[in-house]
Amino acid sequence: MPSCFPREALVATRGVGGKYHTNMRHLNERIQLTECRLGRINAQRGDLLMKHIKRKRPGQDEKRRRILLAAIETFAIKGYSLATIAEIAKKADIACGTVYLYFRNKDDLLIQCMHEMMDSKLKEIQEKISTEPSAMERLYLFFIQHIELFTEDPNYARFMVVEVRQSEEFYKLYPSYNPLNKYLDYVQQLVQGAIDEGSIRKVDATAMAYMIIGAMDLVLTQWLIGDNAIDLRQITDNIRNILKSGTNL
Repeated sequence: MPSCFPREALVATRGVGGKYHTNMRHLNERIQLTECRLGRINAQRGDLLMKHIKRKRPGQDEKRRRILLAAIETFAIKGYSLATIAEIAKKADIACGTVYLYFRNKDDLLIQCMHEMMDSKLKEIQEKISTEPSAMERLYLFFIQHIELFTEDPNYARFMVVEVRQSEEFYKLYPSYNPLNKYLDYVQQLVQGAIDEGSIRKVDATAMAYMIIGAMDLVLTQWLIGDNAIDLRQITDNIRNILKSGTNL
């Protein structure tokens, strides 16, 4: 028994019941004190670890990027449930333990993959279409750029369709996490801009944003399962014309 617990607190004393209760109360107080001390020690260790991780060192960002790219490829090929940290580390050409210097566990790694991929792709698309003055044309170009960026690398497209959209097991663990929120918000802004400039009639911007994102999802899915045989440009042009003719003044 640890020495921090006094012997008299661990043995029920015969005789007056009050002393027994006093000893048990003493025991509970010592247990709580020990738990508090252990909590502070663990917190201090965690702070030291985070300081070590956050301290910039040569090649740190590049190593983290390699882990993310390896994880996206592994998740895309094997799926989140079957992928392992060991496989991801091997693909990134690093030691398995190194992954945990950057990510807490596989769940955290998946979240960061989703977050950084969606953020980087959205930012790239926004930069490419920002010079277009018409909100309606920006909406169309967004659709085109989204499809083209993700089909440049089938692993990105597969990760987008399978893991970001359909990782049911993951979303059961993290029901409040939705990596598509930024995409949805941006498309809503584009739709509202097209309404405000008079390019399309007044419609529910949220519903239309869901329709556009759903169409993009289906196009990517068909491209993946159809062995890249479909004509993406023709399909996106047709969808654009349908959206425009169905919502114009």
